[in-house]
Amino acid sequence: MTWPRRWPHPGLVFVVLAWGLNFSVIRESYKSFSPEAVAVLRWAGMVPWMYFLAKLAKQDLSMDKATKWKVWFAGFLSSGVYMAVFVAGMANTSATQGSIALATAPIWITWFAMGLRQEAFRWSAVFGPLVAFSGVVLVISKAGPGQGTIQGTALCLLSAVIWAASVVYLRPILKEQPALKVMTVSLPAAGLAVVPYGMAGVLRVDWVHVTPLGWACMAYLVLVAGSLAFVAYYKTIEDLGPARAGIAQFLVPPTAMVIESCVHWRLPVWTQVVGVGVVLVGVWLSTRTRRPEPVTCAT
Repeated sequence: MTWPRRWPHPGLVFVVLAWGLNFSVIRESYKSFSPEAVAVLRWAGMVPWMYFLAKLAKQDLSMDKATKWKVWFAGFLSSGVYMAVFVAGMANTSATQGSIALATAPIWITWFAMGLRQEAFRWSAVFGPLVAFSGVVLVISKAGPGQGTIQGTALCLLSAVIWAASVVYLRPILKEQPALKVMTVSLPAAGLAVVPYGMAGVLRVDWVHVTPLGWACMAYLVLVAGSLAFVAYYKTIEDLGPARAGIAQFLVPPTAMVIESCVHWRLPVWTQVVGVGVVLVGVWLSTRTRRPEPVTCAT
């Protein structure tokens, strides 16, 4: 069933809200856990939770060996390497800047899809990133709520590239397999990246002094932002295709900026507001297409 274009997709709306709040939540969680510990604990909580959801939905998790290897590799990238790089970046940047960096993911998705001939080449995908990156410069040029470092924002940008590669890689599989099934089967492989990265951080956690808010943040990262939102995003890709699903990431930065401003009880500076707008215009330019539906995947 094709989702009517005139209706807001419920999965897309949920993803925008869940990921918009995610940036402030993860920053708050660092008061109780190190970034390395967050990566491992988030993954360790997601694995049983996703298998529970799959069982609740009566999903058959069996796959042929070739498909399973592909799904495991995608999980290693999308929930493993991506998460290690992302939490390291968020330790040194603000919620707004981190969300801006991740908002470039649709640019990389479009470039990778064109390179693999999943979508037709268009010049807007070349000029759009130049506009988007000028917006990134505006966002990090002046101090604002939760100001971070260029290095932290760069790591978040790298995580966007890794995430985009995994989305494009999974696209043919998601045409044949349910999103919940793919997400669940892919997760164990992520441990090959996050456990070596963060196990030392877990061993250093002062469990006695973890605050109730710290546990609440971890629960949100595992149950909502780390599990349900990813399943909703993959489901949105199933229904709308990667290009239209990318609308979610267009809307996450302003959502994150509003939430962060409310948390700090401060208005964002004008360069951040303008920068968010410029990035969104650049991402829109790079992903716009005359085709009503995404180009069929190359075989």
